[in-house]
Amino acid sequence: MALVPAEGRPPEPRFADEAQAMRWYEAERDNLVAAVRAAASAGQDRLAWQLAVVLRSVYMTDHPIQEWLATSRTGLEAARRDGDRGAEAELQESLGMAYVQSQNLESAAGHYEAALALRRELHDTFGEALTLNGLGLLELRRRNLARAQAAFEGSRALFAARHDDFWEPRTGVNLAQVELELGHPEKALGPLHRGIEAFRSHGDRRAEGNALRLLATAELDSGDADAALAHAEQAVAIATGIRSTAAEAYWLLTLGDARRATGQPAQAEASYRRAAALQKDLGDRARQAAAWDGLGQACLQLGRAREATDCHRRAVATYRDLRLAWETAQALAHLAVALDSVPEPQEAEDARSDALGLLTAFTDPRAVRLRESVVRRSPHDAGQ
Repeated sequence: MALVPAEGRPPEPRFADEAQAMRWYEAERDNLVAAVRAAASAGQDRLAWQLAVVLRSVYMTDHPIQEWLATSRTGLEAARRDGDRGAEAELQESLGMAYVQSQNLESAAGHYEAALALRRELHDTFGEALTLNGLGLLELRRRNLARAQAAFEGSRALFAARHDDFWEPRTGVNLAQVELELGHPEKALGPLHRGIEAFRSHGDRRAEGNALRLLATAELDSGDADAALAHAEQAVAIATGIRSTAAEAYWLLTLGDARRATGQPAQAEASYRRAAALQKDLGDRARQAAAWDGLGQACLQLGRAREATDCHRRAVATYRDLRLAWETAQALAHLAVALDSVPEPQEAEDARSDALGLLTAFTDPRAVRLRESVVRRSPHDAGQ
């Protein structure tokens, strides 16, 4: 979307690199939120929504949820008063993104659907492709894998028709993530390598880091833990280099997994603890729970079974509160393993039973394998 410069503006700040720009943003973040509100209150609706649209690109990087929601809501109201349907679509999508990050997935879906309808009404195929990509990411979080795949494929087709070599590789990487969730790491490797090459050619460090994180996950699933560790370390180094707390907090989870897989549980513990602390500050409870779940597995490797059960219980409680059935089932399976080592046989059996009940809703290959693993570990089902 083209933004019309304000008249009589002061000189624009110039930044040597992204890190310097982020330092400026961090110093001015409260003032920027106040500026959006002040513009809307003063009747400067166009300025208010333009500021909100610009800030979304920063919020996508660092995920300050409450600021993101506040400025996007104010901007959306201003866009409606200004009668700008394109701006309204931008800010509906912005709210969808923010609600995804705050794990309010039902609200996110409503905003994404509103954005998609506006894009199509305006015959904005580029915007439609972006919104479909966002919808795919939402459906990934909801573990609606067929819907996620369809949304990404629709997005990729629109980008391909535009010969957009910047965005098309991103949808390819997102489709690779669907393959990972389906339990097909071998299908993900090629698109991930191609994506990394494309992102490096564009100098897009954030996209490169995310693809490296996914590549590490694929390698872990394929049994190549050493390669996974190297790529996870590269991803986290990129996150710290671009000063993205949100990326660091998320990608540390994969680094912790790789460290556990390579026999480094103490280092894995450090990764998970830092991830949990960062996610608490960011307000992403689901990923904070993922850090606790990983921490429980690291503690069990270190011989601290009681501590492991406490970590897994925290993860289970949070996932249940967020109504995330797939994540709850995984954490219950991990809790049961830790309880076996305490030992607490009845509680372990109850955790397995709860996990199996939740897993009946999922039929993808990865879910089937998890269900089979839970059944194999159950003394009752093993005939003991």
